[in-house]
Amino acid sequence: MFYKLENKRPVQCATGQEWAEWYEASVKSGERVVARDELDGALISTIFTGLDPNGTNTDTPLLFETAFFFDGKSTGVAIRSASWEQAEREHRKIVFKARTEAALSG
Repeated sequence: MFYKLENKRPVQCATGQEWAEWYEASVKSGERVVARDELDGALISTIFTGLDPNGTNTDTPLLFETAFFFDGKSTGVAIRSASWEQAEREHRKIVFKARTEAALSG
């Protein structure tokens, strides 16, 4: 299933083409970026993907992803969320943890 955002809320697309057109426009507009933080060589990025990795096997699609990169490479940390609000909370948690670990090691 494919989803797009309307007022920060996921809405199921009727077709993959509808999703592809929305996705392309959203990349240009930045609409799908929930949050982005850079900290001493680290990047924490939370976006709306519009694709559920669980497919149709769940009642609550996980359409948002928070990822952590260091020196341009993925750390393998990826947290999936079901809503914009939950994605914002997960993003803040990762940023807090990264800042805390940096302070403790510095």
